[in-house]
Amino acid sequence: MATIRDVAEAAHVSTATVSNVLNNKKKVNPETRERVLAAVDALGFRINAVAKSLKNRKTNRIAVVVTDLAGQFFQSVIRAVNAVADDNGYSLSIFNSDRSVTKEKNLLREILSAQYDGVLLDTVISTAQIPEYAEYLRRLFLNDDEKFVPLTVLERDFSPYGFDSVCVNIYEGGLNAMQHLYDQGCRRIAFLAPPPSFDERIRAYYDSLDRFGLKYDPKLEESTLFSYFSGYTAMKKILDSGVPFDGLFSGNDELAVGAYQAMQEAGISIPQDVRVIGFDNIFLANILSPSLSSINVPKSTMGRLAAENLFRRIEEGHQELPVKIQLPTQLVIRTSTDPYAVISNDWIRHV
Repeated sequence: MATIRDVAEAAHVSTATVSNVLNNKKKVNPETRERVLAAVDALGFRINAVAKSLKNRKTNRIAVVVTDLAGQFFQSVIRAVNAVADDNGYSLSIFNSDRSVTKEKNLLREILSAQYDGVLLDTVISTAQIPEYAEYLRRLFLNDDEKFVPLTVLERDFSPYGFDSVCVNIYEGGLNAMQHLYDQGCRRIAFLAPPPSFDERIRAYYDSLDRFGLKYDPKLEESTLFSYFSGYTAMKKILDSGVPFDGLFSGNDELAVGAYQAMQEAGISIPQDVRVIGFDNIFLANILSPSLSSINVPKSTMGRLAAENLFRRIEEGHQELPVKIQLPTQLVIRTSTDPYAVISNDWIRHV
């Protein structure tokens, strides 16, 4: 079996240089790096990951737990996380909780047993459940300083409870979506409500109705899951109720795609009859017809900052003061709410 010394001799470099190439510790001349990697391949050299992890207590792996891998939202997030992981010489494992608290808890226990160096978590729990769930996470992650595994939470603010958080002002985004519909003349605003764990959007809908002095009509609200089919069936129910509406706040962009289909089948014109706004600003928003106004969530930025923060924690260890990074949302106006909006490839700038 080839050793690191064999690789060094074949590549005409020191063992330290081989180590730096394999561990991405220091910058190595590209030509030298290629020579080392060629020697590694030729000799069939393999790093003993178990021995390495026992020596330096690192596995060079991080875990990412998300709520729904099938949705388009996390594609940009994970791509950004993976880029930072590559730059730090780490591999990435992605886990899907399927929006189940039980499955999420099981995954976290499995991840800790597998000795990952850090965890990024997009949790399924609602805002109201954060205090109780934070206690569970503290018992899981912070009960032993010698076995400290850094955890950074995505989208939600767990910083008051000791966990680094890269979150988004979702409530403000929901208010801006409703304000835009109101400014466009909408006074009967339907709502495709997201799952309960996305309660900030739900709260923004109710608070906006109160602020505008608009009457709440339960027939104009349908609770949904995040999928095209859910958006379609929920909109069919609203249409079947016979209650008129002139605006639609969709809990996310994927729901809006299904709602489009249902409304078009019913002969409803967007935006002439109903103005529609979504949430998240995934790439589909720009290519729908009419193009979909949406609240942009800076997905790539969130993934990059969360990953960079996690790697700082891996290097520095546990610190008492948690980090909180809150990102703003942005209203992106397209032709589903404004027929005169200029269509552009602005989703590329906002991913």
